[in-house]
Amino acid sequence: MSSNSGGEEKKILVLAATNRPQDLDEAALRRMTRRIYMPLPDGEARISFIKFKLKDANFNLSEEDMTTLTDITEGYSCADLNQVVKEAAMIPMREIPADELLVLEDFSKIRPIGLEDFRASMKSNSPSVSRETIEEFDAWRRSKGQV
Repeated sequence: MSSNSGGEEKKILVLAATNRPQDLDEAALRRMTRRIYMPLPDGEARISFIKFKLKDANFNLSEEDMTTLTDITEGYSCADLNQVVKEAAMIPMREIPADELLVLEDFSKIRPIGLEDFRASMKSNSPSVSRETIEEFDAWRRSKGQV
């Protein structure tokens, strides 16, 4: 706590984030009394993220497709999913010749984004966090983070 010129104490909250908590030195860890490990998003969070990203897009995904997306995106971070959705959204547009796309007035002529677009996108956008890294994070969480 610090005090201002009026003698009143002000509370200060310091919030920090890192992708490499195991690289923090002991002095830094002593000053961070509360440590919270944020795991990769679970299936429900991944689908919510994908739906949010697609909210203004023309897509055709059934509940069964959403279940499949939940399964095949296991291990993807939100940053990874962002790339997957962007690429999947571009695939239907790439099917239209550039000269036609430039003069396209009715965007409903672009086919909806489907599950196969996500599968194709995932071929070039794999998860960025390895199993080994997740195991390192989990070991750190058990030894120095939240219980």
